[in-house]
Amino acid sequence: MTVTDKITILFSTRNRAQSLRRTLESLTRLKPSLIAREVIVVDNGSTDETQAVLNEFRGRLSLIALRDPVPGKSHALNHALATCSVGEIVALIDDDVTPAPDWIDAMLECCERWPKHSVFGGKITPVLQGVKQSPGWAAHDAIQTLAFAKHDLATVDVEYPDHQDPFGCNFWVRREAIGTTKFLEGIGPQPRQRMLGTETQFLRQLRAKGYRPVYTPLVAVEHHIESERVTKRSVYRRARQGGRGVIHTRGLPQTELLQRSRAAWHLSRIGGIAKAVLERALAALQPDEDKRVIETVYAHWALSENLEAMRVAHREGQQAPV
Repeated sequence: MTVTDKITILFSTRNRAQSLRRTLESLTRLKPSLIAREVIVVDNGSTDETQAVLNEFRGRLSLIALRDPVPGKSHALNHALATCSVGEIVALIDDDVTPAPDWIDAMLECCERWPKHSVFGGKITPVLQGVKQSPGWAAHDAIQTLAFAKHDLATVDVEYPDHQDPFGCNFWVRREAIGTTKFLEGIGPQPRQRMLGTETQFLRQLRAKGYRPVYTPLVAVEHHIESERVTKRSVYRRARQGGRGVIHTRGLPQTELLQRSRAAWHLSRIGGIAKAVLERALAALQPDEDKRVIETVYAHWALSENLEAMRVAHREGQQAPV
């Protein structure tokens, strides 16, 4: 299937004017392509200079700037998909990435190599910004993946295994595959709460409809990580967000046990919570800082995952018919 229509580049932003400027500037430097392109940016209630930055690029990009004051990245993306007529290919990024110059051409070539597939993900390389000396733990694979969104699945094109999906700041979908699929509102970046999983939950819906994603390393972006995110406090918070979010993207754990006995299932969760608390306490005694941070990250993730599972199970139990 040859792509003949336009490509739509879509993302939301909120109070990150300088990062937004860098991303839009990088989009102006993409290599010319035979396919038409448009950029849709949803300002999700910014109070900084975001609108001024968008105005700077109206003449330099085919730019559609939307405003959606309802808090939440998922709501903003849904607003764009409901409001705009998107291209044959919809590419989703974030406001803190820099695509490679051949990003669009490589994307189209991948679509042509895989004509029967409709969902794709590309390579993401974290780039630390303003960090004088990166701590040793920041180079660990778990931190690179969880906190900085590193995504480097293979050296060649490959279908994603069942337990993996594209990452949110570099994936693209054929328009017909999206259909009526929406991003789940209630997870993802919001001013007062944040759970990771906005794009993963969306991609899981597409997978459930039969769209198995393909990874290619040839469609690459750099993901800019500001210095305030290269701190232990930040990565611990990210681990908690990830632990909560996985319940909404992968579902409750041990569902068969939950169906047999809610009491046994809750005991299992309590056991998981106790284990995570103990592991967090033991991690604090680890003399090696790098190991201490990694072990604490795992403990925070496990603790938050079990707590969120209990919260969701309680809510669903309350809503279940008598």
